[in-house]
Amino acid sequence: MLWQGAAYFDGSGGDDHCVLAVAGGVSDVDKWIDFESTWIAALIANGVTPPFHMKEFTRSKDGPYAGWTNAQRVRLMTALIDCILNQIEQTCSSAVILRDYDIVDAEYQMHEHWGYPYEICAKQVLHQVKDWKLEHYPDAPSI
Repeated sequence: MLWQGAAYFDGSGGDDHCVLAVAGGVSDVDKWIDFESTWIAALIANGVTPPFHMKEFTRSKDGPYAGWTNAQRVRLMTALIDCILNQIEQTCSSAVILRDYDIVDAEYQMHEHWGYPYEICAKQVLHQVKDWKLEHYPDAPSI
């Protein structure tokens, strides 16, 4: 049987942060379909109207989660982590510390050879996906 997979990634951080990161996961198409419905169900069961943004969740002093107790936060995170563990076959991530990048870039023109931080992270996670796929599904075609 031919394995059909998909990968989804999101970036975080940037100019107003210390770090830029790209993270996400890879799984077969059917598991991604299940992931979406399971994720939304976990949010709704915990009183969250989709979409969920971690940056809002971590700002406990204001925003939609300001009045949440620690127990509510743990319950939601547990449900979302369970969703990831049950539906995603492999997670991948990469991060660049922006201050370090700027220092190296000023000396060696990093952006001309390797790209900017987002490009570097994106290339790294794509390599991680490729390596994982070759290990687990070596006969499946790649795009």
